[in-house]
Amino acid sequence: MTTTPHLSRMEAIALLLVGLFIAAQLFWPPTIGLASNGDFERLMHWGEFEYATNDDNEKYFNWINRDFRITQSPWKAWRGFGSSEAIFVKLSAVIVSLLIPGNRYDLGVIGVIHLLAFVAALWLLMRGWRAAMQLSPLYLLPGFLLIFCDVGYTAYFNSLYSEPASLIFLLAMVGSGLALVPQEHGRMGLLLF
Repeated sequence: MTTTPHLSRMEAIALLLVGLFIAAQLFWPPTIGLASNGDFERLMHWGEFEYATNDDNEKYFNWINRDFRITQSPWKAWRGFGSSEAIFVKLSAVIVSLLIPGNRYDLGVIGVIHLLAFVAALWLLMRGWRAAMQLSPLYLLPGFLLIFCDVGYTAYFNSLYSEPASLIFLLAMVGSGLALVPQEHGRMGLLLF
């Protein structure tokens, strides 16, 4: 059975630098993100939160809203639009309820969770690339930075749209698929992942 090789020190540093680059995009003032066009409500039920204002001009279109109000315990909220993004919304709501006092939901928490998941997906992609191609994944990084680290993609991380989950799970699936290529036995666990 062929094992997927570990990343080298240089590759791990490159992965860390990608994470820091995106963190700077997301959290260096002024904060970037996307305003709601009315679609946020589809996923807000998973965290049981609502807008902190009733003014439609402040809720929609004009600018990013970072602050929301938690209406009940996110541990009890198990309904909403069926999307893989619900995993990130639920996780962020639970973390916020444990760490931020006063029924306040900060959109930056889901930005951090998206960032960590994105870096983990890139790690899977790099490992899969090394296993399948027998080449350093550093060859992937220039194109990866140019395409997937563009602010047009990363701005979605600070939002309640479902696009971050689509991107993250696509990268994780490709990485896992590439890791399957050299496997002769024991594919089932990786395939299920």
